[in-house]
Amino acid sequence: LLVLPSRSEGVPNVLMEAMACGLPFVASAVGGVPEIAPDPSWCVPPDDAAALSVAVAAALAGRPIAPAHVPDRETGLQTVIGALELARAVAA
Repeated sequence: LLVLPSRSEGVPNVLMEAMACGLPFVASAVGGVPEIAPDPSWCVPPDDAAALSVAVAAALAGRPIAPAHVPDRETGLQTVIGALELARAVAA
């Protein structure tokens, strides 16, 4: 389980790497996190310790925090590849 309780993010590499590996996560809904999360219910409001603890407890208890608890590896990998292609296009 990856827990990413940030107050500010761009598009965090660690989150894209976790998704590519099929690792479940709970992250603060900041920056680009909601845009790359397979399901917005995996995101919690920033600075909301109660929401974060509920989501982490649910994940650790094995209860799904979203309809499909673990992102499909192929979907996660495609998200990472798409983000890299976008970065290359912007840099060119």
